[in-house]
Amino acid sequence: MACILAQFPRERRMQRGVWTGRGMKKYEKIFRKNLEIVLVEAGILTQETAEQLREEKIRTGHLTGDIVLDMGVATEQEIAREISKRFQLPYLDLKTYHIAKGVIDRIPPRILHKHQVVPVDEFGDTLAVTMSQCISMDGLREIQGSTPLELAFYVSKISDVRKALDELAPFDAKVVEEERKKKALSAQPGTWTDIFDTANKNVMKGLTGKRENPFGK
Repeated sequence: MACILAQFPRERRMQRGVWTGRGMKKYEKIFRKNLEIVLVEAGILTQETAEQLREEKIRTGHLTGDIVLDMGVATEQEIAREISKRFQLPYLDLKTYHIAKGVIDRIPPRILHKHQVVPVDEFGDTLAVTMSQCISMDGLREIQGSTPLELAFYVSKISDVRKALDELAPFDAKVVEEERKKKALSAQPGTWTDIFDTANKNVMKGLTGKRENPFGK
């Protein structure tokens, strides 16, 4: 997968992401769906598997993408591809991209690890952040609330984001796992059933048909 961000001069890179701030309403629309639903609609997961993922999230406090990889039902490349396609976000190869000095400190380590995001660059009043998994609206608000800068989002592989965080912003994983467990347990009964019913209707409408693939064949 080519690094889209690196194809542009540094002063133009911030124009390629999805922005928060004044465009928040559009931004909320884009991130309304979680990773389970994205993968169900892509035909990668069944609704039954997605329900198993939810139970595992409550038990372990792990993120959906990590559980998907552990279960062997999708690859990192497939997860990154589907997030990029669904939300129209450019892919960023963290293995080849030089993270700007000091930019990692723009967001507290606890929040970075909790949502598995990495600040990679800063230009003016904008902070470029790459993510490896879908982020809830509460999560997006928490990230945005932790910095005065506006955000532009990109997508990277799960292992690359984790490696960058472990090297540049180490933090106790157990702390964030407990936070995620509490969040998962606080979900209202019936919410997930409604979500999966909606996903199934969308699949039946042909949302898993051919779509433009930014990664090529």
